[in-house]
Amino acid sequence: MYEILKLGFLLLGFVLFGPCLAIYFTFYGDFYTLSKRYKLLSYVTDEWELLGVFGLFWVGFYFMLSFWSALKKLRNKPPKLDWWQTGIIYEIYVKSFKDSNNDGVGDLRGIVDKIDYLKSIGVKTVWLTPIYASGGQDGGYDVTSYVDIDPIYGTMCDFDELVRKLHSNDMHLIMDFIPNHTSDQHEWFKKSASSVKNAYHDYYVWQPSEDRKKPPNNWVSVFGNSMWEYCEARKAWYLHQFLPSQPDLNLRSAKVREELKSAIRFWIEKKNVDGLRIDAVKHLFESESLEDEPLRNSSISDLSGKQLKYEDFDHVHTSNQPESYKLLAEWRKLFDEISEKTGRKKYIHPIITLYFIH
Repeated sequence: MYEILKLGFLLLGFVLFGPCLAIYFTFYGDFYTLSKRYKLLSYVTDEWELLGVFGLFWVGFYFMLSFWSALKKLRNKPPKLDWWQTGIIYEIYVKSFKDSNNDGVGDLRGIVDKIDYLKSIGVKTVWLTPIYASGGQDGGYDVTSYVDIDPIYGTMCDFDELVRKLHSNDMHLIMDFIPNHTSDQHEWFKKSASSVKNAYHDYYVWQPSEDRKKPPNNWVSVFGNSMWEYCEARKAWYLHQFLPSQPDLNLRSAKVREELKSAIRFWIEKKNVDGLRIDAVKHLFESESLEDEPLRNSSISDLSGKQLKYEDFDHVHTSNQPESYKLLAEWRKLFDEISEKTGRKKYIHPIITLYFIH
């Protein structure tokens, strides 16, 4: 609003002291004519008249340049930055940050105790590594429940206090979110692995087979060996881009996507978390064709996928699939809806993990 008022003032000054003044003196007289009407002007000499007209001209010229400069700045004004674009984001690996009860493990209460310190060093946003209930195989990235706190970190009451105290100090909270996979101890997977078909049958990526030794293709997991693990109960291979204890969710399933949306709403809307850092985005989908992935070096002859490393392949079928971008757009829309509903801007940040070739 201030910029608009300033432009209006400069434009008015330019018009009054520029074109209007020139038109008046051109068509309606000069100082001599005006002095007949206004006696005070009869004392103005020719020199002062010339100086006055010259001064008024430059005043108008100044207003014109100022208006042009202000208009240019307004048109090129950068967009207003949101809170995650302007402040320091501090990542906390909860397990090693501060142990508040002397059990040897960092916890949520320990972070609450350190909020004043974090604020004193300029931190505006705290980013937590996974604190969900987990199988304990991969630093919390093997989730057994998307809506529960792992007891080793404290309780939901501790979490609620952390959120309240951060917000009261004009700070924000971001959590890790792991939509690509769960733990094999998750209730979803236990039911999905059942020999009896049920509502969770397609929650994970399965490939039926009677062959217990030969995987469906040559795909290699990030941590080495085949990306497939055989399940005797279901007589099928299940996909895991990471550890065998981290089966990949089938994100092509509408039911799975709704489950994840429900978890997002729980933390972002109900628990008033400010944002989520989405883990392993490049791995969310795999090609439905199940084609073998090409080797980076054509001279390698072993295509079994058991002795080769993740870095030996071009992952054209297991990473950065088109559906990943559509899913992120779907979640972005959900975040915008929650932001509008809560009146507090929410943040979603997809992290693309990079793997370096040795």
